[in-house]
Amino acid sequence: MEYLGTDRGVKYENGHAIGHFPTNLVVARDGQKRFVVDPANHGCATATLSPDGRHELCISDRNDTLVLKDTRHPNASSLRIAQVASDTPSAASWVDDERFMAVIYDKTCPFTQVYGYEPARVTTMDLAGRVLERGPCVLGVVAGKRRSALMGVAKNGWWRNLRQTISDDPRYYNTFDAVHMTWSVDDGKTWHPGMPLVFDGNDTLLYAAAFGDDVRTEYGQVAFTHVGEIQWSR
Repeated sequence: MEYLGTDRGVKYENGHAIGHFPTNLVVARDGQKRFVVDPANHGCATATLSPDGRHELCISDRNDTLVLKDTRHPNASSLRIAQVASDTPSAASWVDDERFMAVIYDKTCPFTQVYGYEPARVTTMDLAGRVLERGPCVLGVVAGKRRSALMGVAKNGWWRNLRQTISDDPRYYNTFDAVHMTWSVDDGKTWHPGMPLVFDGNDTLLYAAAFGDDVRTEYGQVAFTHVGEIQWSR
């Protein structure tokens, strides 16, 4: 599933566009009939649904607190989990219907060079908020059916810095001009340039290229161009 523009998205099946939908739609991985329209309506800066659509992880738009909601009982009280490192989609991701991974604020981790990302550690938890496993310090995490991808950051090389100096207006310089996002699918042993976005139905990672506007598979093939966000659903 692919998001394009600011007012509508494009729905794809087998590589062909078959319809449109609002770009503020959040869908469940294992069922398009389960969805949330515009999480901001109930105080979420960003949200993600469990694969079966029965639970929602909401990141508060006020204090970056991760909250677990039961979509079957919207009026029931929510479970406050922890403070996450940012309000980006990669701050929390579902492993399965009972477990999720989140980048929980951890002051023992080093500060990142990217503005807006606090030091955080990837943590696997269950629906009761119990910690099952703690992982490395990262910026974000994306989970698939059987695999996960970590998001990190690396400094740009001299050639990229030269390009920034020549082509960009120095008045708008920020930390994103000095670094680029990276991803790893082997628990941080090796890192590759680009921002991890989602795992497709074959558990292949799709990532946004570090430079340019392509979305590529982890094997280097171009999957989409001119894409802002992607969600995958059966």
